[in-house]
Amino acid sequence: MSGISSSIGLISGLDTGALISQLLQVDSKPKLLAQRRLIQLQGQQAALLDLNAKLTALRTASTSLRTGNIFNSAAVNSSNEAVLSATAQAGATPGTYSFLVDRVVSTQQFLSRGFVDRNAAAAGISTVTIESSKARLDADTSLATLNGGAGVQRGKVLVTDRTGASATIDLSKAVTVNDVLDAFNSNRTVNVRASVKDGRFVLTDRTTGTGSLSVQDTEGFTTATSLGVVGSVSGNQITGGLAYYLGDSTSVGSLNDGNGIRLNSAAGNATFDFTIKTRDGSTYQIDVGELFASDGTKTAGAAGTVGRSASGSLSKRETRWALACRATGDR
Repeated sequence: MSGISSSIGLISGLDTGALISQLLQVDSKPKLLAQRRLIQLQGQQAALLDLNAKLTALRTASTSLRTGNIFNSAAVNSSNEAVLSATAQAGATPGTYSFLVDRVVSTQQFLSRGFVDRNAAAAGISTVTIESSKARLDADTSLATLNGGAGVQRGKVLVTDRTGASATIDLSKAVTVNDVLDAFNSNRTVNVRASVKDGRFVLTDRTTGTGSLSVQDTEGFTTATSLGVVGSVSGNQITGGLAYYLGDSTSVGSLNDGNGIRLNSAAGNATFDFTIKTRDGSTYQIDVGELFASDGTKTAGAAGTVGRSASGSLSKRETRWALACRATGDR
């Protein structure tokens, strides 16, 4: 069975199919607008969910800012981890530090033979005493304590005596004042004697020449300058500038010939290290050591250098004065 279909009126000649389609489109426009709005809202919802995730991550990361540990943390990077590595504790002083590695340490062990009993020894030793190195009369001074704790730059020094002879003194491996003196005094090219007096290095020309005694920095180093002996004189002696004195960078542990100062480590609030009373009657109670609460919890670390302000109502200059007095025993 077959039929004929037409959207054009047989009598009117109007395209009723097109009219109905257009009427349906007009009728469905609110639905299309609602669908478009739904798609827009879904996009906004996705953006808000992404923002919420990022804010949650920010909140999680910011919780660590509630404590001061993150601000006190420090990291250390070495230019050559195979030779020198280090770790930094909280509160470490930021900066760049240079080290001269003489040799890399290796494990070494000595083992003696057995003995019949504790009262018999092949060397005839009756007693063995192991003592602390503190309070020695011959204690050496570290170069790191010179120049107010700033230390001395290691390097090489050019010395010319009055006869015109010159020698390069290698102080790149010097650690103590005696190392510096030995390096000068063991040199046989120039006849210059090194000594110390009143916190200064003194170089004495022992020749009979008529020229000038000269000490200069070599290229790339300022060792002679940091020792305070750079210069040239027509006489036979160079007296350097003051090299051994208290400064902001002087270590508290280096005071009193390396014995440091006595600190009160008892817990509680009334455990001051010392008290200063000024002429106007004011009293200042000073803590330079570690501070502990009544329950034994450490609340503050000890002052590592003279320049670090101790707790109490003292200015930085007054604190340095107080530490200097404490170091020398003055009141």
